[in-house]
Amino acid sequence: MTKNNIIELLSYLSSCYSNRLKFPKSDKRENQMMVEVWHDFLKYYDQELINLAVKKLVINNSKWPPSVGEIIKEVKNIQKAP
Repeated sequence: MTKNNIIELLSYLSSCYSNRLKFPKSDKRENQMMVEVWHDFLKYYDQELINLAVKKLVINNSKWPPSVGEIIKEVKNIQKAP
């Protein structure tokens, strides 16, 4: 995933969890740090696979946004599925 993909993903999650995940943030430096951290974890994964995992997590947990670690775990579950 590219940094632009990460920005789209964080914006998507912000829309799904409007009161629990704020992106973009008012501070440009915070935005950059958030994108860098998420990109560091997700850069080697396929965008379509990440998008599928995020949608599954949003459907199954509507109270809190998924962490980057939860997304990776879901990707691994999807990859294991027959």
